[in-house]
Amino acid sequence: MITLITPTGDRKISFNLTIKYMIQQQILADMPVQWIVVDDGLTPETQEVLQLNNGYLSAFHFKYIRRDPNIEKETGKNSPRSLAANLLTAIPYVKGDFIFVIEDDDWYSPLYLHDGVTKLEENHIAGSIWQCYYNLEQLTFKVMKNKGSSLCSTCFRMDLLPLFKKVCITCYDANFKGIDYSFWLVAKQSGVNYFIDEAHNYLCVGMKSLPGRKGIGIGHEGRRFYPDPTAKKLREWVGEESCKKYLGIRNEMLRNRPRFA
Repeated sequence: MITLITPTGDRKISFNLTIKYMIQQQILADMPVQWIVVDDGLTPETQEVLQLNNGYLSAFHFKYIRRDPNIEKETGKNSPRSLAANLLTAIPYVKGDFIFVIEDDDWYSPLYLHDGVTKLEENHIAGSIWQCYYNLEQLTFKVMKNKGSSLCSTCFRMDLLPLFKKVCITCYDANFKGIDYSFWLVAKQSGVNYFIDEAHNYLCVGMKSLPGRKGIGIGHEGRRFYPDPTAKKLREWVGEESCKKYLGIRNEMLRNRPRFA
């Protein structure tokens, strides 16, 4: 079994897309998939999206957890502590042999889970050294080389779950956003087999500036991005169909932007 963990909150539009991307995963025909969604949003938007997609969710062993955003003053918004708390809430329910953190505002190829499981057959943890970022509002992009792998591109075996939990606790206590960096660092130090894909095989794209709660990762800062005025790079990365969806979202965002005199 595969387990997906998605921390979310107040990202109705992007989370709705995430459900579509997971439904399209080719591996669903071959393996059971558990999906744990932990929501600490300040609005009921996530529940509304789940209700609209109830028929699709039957493809998963699905569990939704509503976490009170008022437990800690830092949660329920763009805080590193919110992310760590949501991940820690999901961990006791994990049943899969292979674990993926699926972020709620990114694009995933239909081959993403299959590719990860293939790598985990011989390795304890796997990911990509490259991270693609795309700022939809500004039509700009960036490819960054990591020391490990971004959380949205990381998967690992069940036997590393205690280590992942320890890292999440440490990052929660420190209010530190670098869960991915910390996890890869301690995994490498522990001597387990790991795989970092250095090929330019982009199966995940970090989408930035979508409507809803703002993200905390470095890609949201928008530093040293390159212009993509015709969305050529976006189309290359996510395909024609997804590109049209994103541009439609962008047009709606711009149409609804407040105008000041």
